[in-house]
Amino acid sequence: MEMKSFSFISVFWFGLLFVLAFLLEGCRYCPPDYNDCSISKDERDSLLYLWEHHITFNSNFEVTVDSVILQERFLSKDFAVLHREDRIVVADFMILPHDSIDSIWVKVAHDQLTMGWIRRTDLLSQVVPIDPVSKIIHAFSANSNRLAAVTGWVFLLLLVVGWIGRHRLKRIFDNKVDSLYPLLLCLLSSSMAMAYTGVQTYVPKDWTHFYYNPSLNPLLLPMGISLFVCLFWGMVVVSVAVIEEVFRKLPFLGVCYYVLFLIVLCLACYQLFVSFPSFYFGLFCLVLLWGYFFFCCVRRRSKIYRCGYCGNIISQKGKCPHCGVVNE
Repeated sequence: MEMKSFSFISVFWFGLLFVLAFLLEGCRYCPPDYNDCSISKDERDSLLYLWEHHITFNSNFEVTVDSVILQERFLSKDFAVLHREDRIVVADFMILPHDSIDSIWVKVAHDQLTMGWIRRTDLLSQVVPIDPVSKIIHAFSANSNRLAAVTGWVFLLLLVVGWIGRHRLKRIFDNKVDSLYPLLLCLLSSSMAMAYTGVQTYVPKDWTHFYYNPSLNPLLLPMGISLFVCLFWGMVVVSVAVIEEVFRKLPFLGVCYYVLFLIVLCLACYQLFVSFPSFYFGLFCLVLLWGYFFFCCVRRRSKIYRCGYCGNIISQKGKCPHCGVVNE
């Protein structure tokens, strides 16, 4: 059975044009426009300053520490206490130029009885925005070392299990997954790591602003973070393709082992590229891996047939090397 003339190269160029269109649309964050508002110049400058420092009126946060101490009245000795998972909203602010620690004080409220003042830096270090994307970023960042350790141990465990049960797994994987999608998924994970490292290295303020004002629409984001989000959506699409491919070619037990191993491998690739001491060395390694992927794509194009019985790719008509059926 002859394959359709639709190659990975075509998919790549289409995806590249799609990503470039997103990147050209999102170049920088645009501050809010208060020119049409009936406020004074000083108030407008204060609001813009607060926007740049990620605190605005009606911003919602959730407490991530055991307790947060608030001063019920400004510079008073009456205190209110917030507890873990309490949700708060920014109600007011005040700027004290003579405060040596932080000149911005923020008034937050949990309910009508629990409200008070706290320095901006103290507040931001003890809360997380209530947006789910921000919570995921916070959880991933706060547990990065633990996640790396767990990923490493699970990866080694899967290798040991695979080696011990290699004869049984060999029977399960007789009909192997002959696809480039798993390799593409690992490359996208590594590329996400390099995009994150590049943003943190050269434009860390953009990442901070993305953390407090997240969006999964690349059109609304600066170039570096737009690339990161595009790669994320690429991983979602390729993951669906991988799962469909695996379910079509492997039994259920093989699917579970293969998908688990692939998830751990993608996490390991991400952790590896994030931990590179040099951004340019990681970028060089990533370019080499993408070069290998395109080499595999070109090599795969020479195999234009699929077996009519098992569906695996074969280089020429005749006996299938996978199942033994003769294809005419």
